[in-house]
Amino acid sequence: MNSWPREEKLVEIVVAVVVVVVIVVVVVVVVVVVVVVMVVVVVIVAAAAVVVVVVVVVAAAAAVVVIRGGGAAAVDLIAKIAVTIVVG
Repeated sequence: MNSWPREEKLVEIVVAVVVVVVIVVVVVVVVVVVVVVMVVVVVIVAAAAVVVVVVVVVAAAAAVVVIRGGGAAAVDLIAKIAVTIVVG
């Protein structure tokens, strides 16, 4: 009967350690998920920024061609720029 309180204390310690380990694992998983989501958001924002820059450049080039030469030249230039962007 003398060893019974020690065994009970050991069970409490093991339970406490398991709870702490589970909490740490959950926190680490949450942090990793948040970091991954942040990286995905940054990549999406960067891609959107590239698309905006491309659209602005194409629009500016088309405006310059329209001001200088006319509609057919602008359409040709936009087609060339679009092919260049898609191909490489």
